[in-house]
Amino acid sequence: MKKSYRITLYVLLAFWAGYEAHKNKLFPLGRFVERNYFENEVATTTKLQKKVNVYVDVTQKSEVKCPAEKDAYVVIGFGQSNSANHAGHRFESHIDIVNFYNGKCYVAADPLLGATGRKGSVWIPLAEALNVKDKTIVLSTFGVGGSKVSDWLSEDYLLPFYKENIDALKKKYKAPNALVWIQGESDISTERGVLSQQLRDWFGLLRSDFRDSNIYVTGTSYCRSRFNDSVLSVQRNQAESIEAIYVGSTDKLNQQKYRYDDCHFSEKGIKALTALISDSWIK
Repeated sequence: MKKSYRITLYVLLAFWAGYEAHKNKLFPLGRFVERNYFENEVATTTKLQKKVNVYVDVTQKSEVKCPAEKDAYVVIGFGQSNSANHAGHRFESHIDIVNFYNGKCYVAADPLLGATGRKGSVWIPLAEALNVKDKTIVLSTFGVGGSKVSDWLSEDYLLPFYKENIDALKKKYKAPNALVWIQGESDISTERGVLSQQLRDWFGLLRSDFRDSNIYVTGTSYCRSRFNDSVLSVQRNQAESIEAIYVGSTDKLNQQKYRYDDCHFSEKGIKALTALISDSWIK
């Protein structure tokens, strides 16, 4: 075989090997072995959590005793990817903040247990900004990337997942202090009347389940240069119909410095989002 042919063959083989390694997420090798051979040892998960593909690796977390209900300030955070672990920067808590997951508590550090994605989130910076005195902040986060409102209403998809999460939380904390809903990018093409009815049903369910909790709703539709002001209008109207707090538009945070991929928030974007929500917080 001529030398040039051999070189071409080696290049093709190297390309194929690299492609297969990337496709099967072979590297880093330790994580490949852990993911494929020790999954039951590194993850505690339910069937619904596995179906949704939330982050569950408790071996990377430090378990702590959950605070008593009288000593806890409980915040639920969910919606789609910008409510989950898809931010461009990971945060660790520097005050008393714990991540509630499957009936247990862990020192809060991104990625947070219970939500999709493996990156960072808004919840630790928000918890720090709330400046809660003499209580431990308990974060229950279960956002799902790419989810529509109709998904959360679906008995075949996210409604059972939602119920599983709140049922586990309410066994320890019957009256969470606040819920924050960040969602809308996946619904920019949903017809206004349809979305309005879906949000009416969904927000009505939330208010029924959390009669005494403050509910915060962001105006959200922007992702990769696509947005729909009509979505924000519907979100605001339906939020106000259940006496929730509409915190304002996240769509205005659309500059490159705020979104590392023109959709998900960068570190600077998370800080701006934190300010937007915390400024509307009922003290």
